[in-house]
Amino acid sequence: MATMRPATMRRGTLVVLEPGGLAASPAEGRVLWFGRNRSAVHICVGSHDAGVSRRHGTLEYSSGCWWVRAQGGRPVRVGRTHVLRYGDEPVPLADGRTSLLVEGSDPNDLHLVRVEVVGADAPPRRDTCSGTAPVRGYRLDAAERLVMTVLAQRVLQRQSGATLLTSREAAAYLAGIQPGVWTFRMIEHLVRRMRERLAAQGVDGLVPEPGCTGYDSAYRRNLVEELIDSGTLGTPDLRLLGTEE
Repeated sequence: MATMRPATMRRGTLVVLEPGGLAASPAEGRVLWFGRNRSAVHICVGSHDAGVSRRHGTLEYSSGCWWVRAQGGRPVRVGRTHVLRYGDEPVPLADGRTSLLVEGSDPNDLHLVRVEVVGADAPPRRDTCSGTAPVRGYRLDAAERLVMTVLAQRVLQRQSGATLLTSREAAAYLAGIQPGVWTFRMIEHLVRRMRERLAAQGVDGLVPEPGCTGYDSAYRRNLVEELIDSGTLGTPDLRLLGTEE
């Protein structure tokens, strides 16, 4: 990865060196998933090892630091000092390079994710950096961003056991922000259009498979998770509701 030059990036940027090709700027609430399901994660690791969970863990930027959290059935080794298991408190990443080793079906099979956090002595990030790609995101218009923020506000506020608002609850909430504009039917149509649009871009789990049925609430939850995991929707959007953390 000689074409990567983390020193040209903004302080706190996370650069994925192996498997390479991704850089994520430090934005509060930004989450990168790693695991073996290529279509559902930002960093694919152990794609042919069933011992690696489809979504095995996360790298999340919060309170000025990137944190590693294990979400899969097998441990994640962080550097030389920590072994993370599901349910453990997340571990912060220091500036500089860190290796994450994801344990596979055989404990001797360790899959490498190597990252670098750009340190305080780095000059400001240039507009472009050859060899890296930003975290993927989706274009939302103002109405879509507002509605999705209302629906997902409990999740964005990290409430324990958070659920999404229903369309009727969202319409009632929006009546206090934009009186007379939204009905619950309009919200349902907007969400359905977004699900179909992202599904057409290759996102799984947003629409029923041919010949199958499913609950709209599950597809809606998958949509919200995709928007949050991709960095499209985050805690800064709570400003739209006047409830930013």
